[in-house]
Amino acid sequence: MKKKMAALAAALLMMLALVGGCASQPVDITASDGPAGKDYPLVLGSLQFDQQPERVVALSPSLADVVLNMKMEVCLVGKTEECTQEDLQVLPNVGSAAGLDLEAVKALTPELVLADSPLPEDQAQALSDAGIKVLVLQPANNREQLEKLYVQLGSVLRGGKTGYEKAQKSVDNLFEILDTIQREIPQSDILVTACYLYDLDGSAVTGDQLANSLLEYAGAVNIAASSTQGKMEENVLRLGNPTYIFCKPGVKEQLESSEEYKNLAAVQNGRVFEMDPSLMEWQGRSMWDAVSFMAGNMYPELVSTMEEPTSETSSEPAVSSEPSASEPESSAPASSEPPAPSSSEASSMASGNPFPAGTVLRYGDSGDAIVTLQNRMRELGFYYKNPPSGTYDDDTKRGIEDFKWRLKILNEQKSIDSETVDDETLNRLFASDAPVRE
Repeated sequence: MKKKMAALAAALLMMLALVGGCASQPVDITASDGPAGKDYPLVLGSLQFDQQPERVVALSPSLADVVLNMKMEVCLVGKTEECTQEDLQVLPNVGSAAGLDLEAVKALTPELVLADSPLPEDQAQALSDAGIKVLVLQPANNREQLEKLYVQLGSVLRGGKTGYEKAQKSVDNLFEILDTIQREIPQSDILVTACYLYDLDGSAVTGDQLANSLLEYAGAVNIAASSTQGKMEENVLRLGNPTYIFCKPGVKEQLESSEEYKNLAAVQNGRVFEMDPSLMEWQGRSMWDAVSFMAGNMYPELVSTMEEPTSETSSEPAVSSEPSASEPESSAPASSEPPAPSSSEASSMASGNPFPAGTVLRYGDSGDAIVTLQNRMRELGFYYKNPPSGTYDDDTKRGIEDFKWRLKILNEQKSIDSETVDDETLNRLFASDAPVRE
């Protein structure tokens, strides 16, 4: 009898061990095609994560941009000099891509380092010896790869379920806004061609890069779409003769003084626009900035109140050659009329905003105030439910994002936070000249 009891106990212990082993089996994010049933542990490539990393150093500005877009930046404790995003400037630098300061990295005691290309073997080994994981996620070249990058990074930072779902929402939201911009491009039988140049030696955005899609979202055909690996084939620029040229700062002057390129249509017509290359390379919110900047220059009629160029001025549209997010108010086109109030001041004076000063409506709020907001959004074409839901839900969030994008084209909005509506946005929303979505 004792032997039978001992055998039964041993069997039970074995079953418990097996069940426990199954419960702790890590989720393989590499092979995952959907959110896991739990957050941790999880495996990505050769790395296993047993819990949420609380201290992370970003060596890649593009991955830092993705982290910011997913609103997971609270985990970041350090960065390289190339991570120039305003929200990250409080973080200490750990060197640059050309000269990583390993001691500075280790001094921050991170659990994880994010990179977009493999580190030199000696650096990778030094970090490994210090117990620091290095996650390498290479830049995406297409929409599918970008979705994969987001959910993998989100899963590592917040878990195979929570982080995966948050990351999926972020990337879906990103493409939804890009799709919205593309739908707004005026239809025409005239083919609009463009390119982005890093230099005059053939370095450009080519068809195998995600940035090629940004040109398409902005309403242009990339003349270098048939080229690959960031290098235009010889004579493509001259033979393609693009309608618009976007380029790295400094290249515009070179084009205008080049005997080979100064007669290009874009150069002759004043349609060369300098643009920070990071907007074409980073794969977070910078993608919105890139598309809105290019679309705003190629199609200023996207917003009816944008001033048309006159014959006395340059044929260049009245948009700065720098991204609108950093555009100073003083750069508005000159006018013979007396200086007018800023657009936000004018909107405040002319607005029928029914809310008390200081009102802030937030994602998740419910009540009569949200119904009033949604009714006004419906009048302008930014909300579709009837009757309104009365809750600041995902549909409301998408509509506010769309509305704020239009304000950004007008240089009236420097950032696009779709989860809050403050005084400034309410004033513009209820103004008589509020942007309308057809």
